[in-house]
Amino acid sequence: MADCRGIEPAARGALVQALTAVLDRDPKALAELRAKLTGRRDAATRAEAFELAGRIHAELAAVDWIVCTQRAALLDHCDAELAGWSCGVLVRFSLRAGLLSDWRQMRRTRRQAQPRLASTPPAWRDFAEHNAALAARLAGQAD
Repeated sequence: MADCRGIEPAARGALVQALTAVLDRDPKALAELRAKLTGRRDAATRAEAFELAGRIHAELAAVDWIVCTQRAALLDHCDAELAGWSCGVLVRFSLRAGLLSDWRQMRRTRRQAQPRLASTPPAWRDFAEHNAALAARLAGQAD
């Protein structure tokens, strides 16, 4: 694959260093990677290589997913109940010993969901709301 991409064996160290910086969430390395991928996607679009542009766009999304804040396991071994609501869908998550151990979704009004929403720790509200919006879209409850 390296041969196909024109990458020489001498470039290995720099490539490893760049990948490590991205995985370490270095802002400069992430900005450079996103700029390169965006440029390649835009060039593919200009060349009407739309399938390639779509694959590169998916790679951009994958980079964002890989470097996003990890929430499925925590270093502190806390227990908590989390909730998010969107468009009639309530999602509930359980943390046990710092691990995301259970999730459920159900149809509820905002009023019915409010007690669970109010007890969600502030650091987890964005996570829970984002996932509730996703659940609502997947359930066909949101546009």
